[in-house]
Amino acid sequence: MKNFFKAKNQLIIFIIALAILASSAGFFIFKFNKDIDIVRAGVGDNVSGFAWNSNVGWISFNSTDCDTDSNGFIDTDAMVLGCGGDNAADIAFDYGVNIDPATGNFSGYAWSNNAGWISFAESELPPDSFAFSANCDDSTACDGIGDACTACYNSTDNNVYGWAKILSLGDGGWIKMSEPLSGDFIFPISFPIPFPIIFRSTVSYGVSIASTTGDFFGWAWNANDDGSGIGWTSFNCEEQGVCAASDYKVFVVGMGIGKPEIISVAPLTGYQCERLVVSWGDVEGESGYRVFRDVFSPPTTQISVDLNPDTTSFTDTGLLAGTLYYYIVQAFNAFGSADSDVSSGSTFSVCEVAGIEAAGECPNLINLTWLADINADHYEVDRCNETSLDCSIEANYGAIIGGGCLNPISNLCVDNTINLAEADNYFRYRVRAISEIGEIGDWSAPSDEIQPCPGMPTWKEVK
Repeated sequence: MKNFFKAKNQLIIFIIALAILASSAGFFIFKFNKDIDIVRAGVGDNVSGFAWNSNVGWISFNSTDCDTDSNGFIDTDAMVLGCGGDNAADIAFDYGVNIDPATGNFSGYAWSNNAGWISFAESELPPDSFAFSANCDDSTACDGIGDACTACYNSTDNNVYGWAKILSLGDGGWIKMSEPLSGDFIFPISFPIPFPIIFRSTVSYGVSIASTTGDFFGWAWNANDDGSGIGWTSFNCEEQGVCAASDYKVFVVGMGIGKPEIISVAPLTGYQCERLVVSWGDVEGESGYRVFRDVFSPPTTQISVDLNPDTTSFTDTGLLAGTLYYYIVQAFNAFGSADSDVSSGSTFSVCEVAGIEAAGECPNLINLTWLADINADHYEVDRCNETSLDCSIEANYGAIIGGGCLNPISNLCVDNTINLAEADNYFRYRVRAISEIGEIGDWSAPSDEIQPCPGMPTWKEVK
């Protein structure tokens, strides 16, 4: 595509009369250097940086590049090479381009030392006597067909549509931001914007914005049937492969948003058959997160509220046991969003065992029963001697080694491993289910305390 641009540029008879320079002389003029590639956005202007046009040079989208100390005066070359101002005398006039996050519409002004003001502001008062166009209207669509003159960003396809205008060139100054359609160009409403007929069915070009970084990419076009115009404008050094020598680009401050990465989708301990915890790494530029989940991929159902920007996990509740779920985490800000890759996780097929009952049988047996889990391959049973230990502490439970309660396959067992010397002690039990594929379910709540063989009641007479 670069070779095509260069070939077409050679055909363009670039005409910017002395009148253009005269009309621009009253404005803030300073020279740009190829090494000045990034600028800071001013208050209210969120587009920054430089575009490059081989006929008019650098196009600045924000005035703050040559006022790096924010004192209101143009920096000297010693501060920023290429500004050449007097940091105590030369006023740094304010200008810039802005994108409305709600509508995607551009507004404001860019500046070229050689071409003057480039307007995106058909609804604002332009500099001096320049006008955008009386025929321009705001549009309800930003799609290359419905938009009128307003340059606009479509957050769905990340393309920029509409127009800007080099004010000093009048009706010959229209810059088309994109031409994604095949065939002849589609023009908005009735004002003359002549493009050479030879280009109309052969050119496909356009400007786009990467939602993850806010960086502009691509080319815009200005030319007329008589060959006048400035030709192609590049918005990123990558388009010409010159970033090593001149690292320029136009970008939207605060738009860039990192792509989330899901770290894990795991069952929640204590609720492993009905809850999954989705965890992800924090990203830059987000104002919040959303979580999407379905039993198919990719998921499309939002299951979370808009989460705070410091959130890095979400617990999904009320799920079905033994079910595979698919998740996407979406980071968002005022301009758009970025989705993670799809990740998946399964709830356990075995749930927390419930309904545990214990009954003593002299001299030293305890019979246990519990509600069966249909997905259990077998069970594990732990015991705690409450007479000598605190059975509210998990570490005081131990597996029953041997006997009928060693990994029983049904929902009952007999603990026959208690010493006769402990027959009058109190014990508590807990049970958990193990699935065929090795899923280890949650422990049940402890049973009531039980003695293998309760002794006779004792009493004494009180007078």
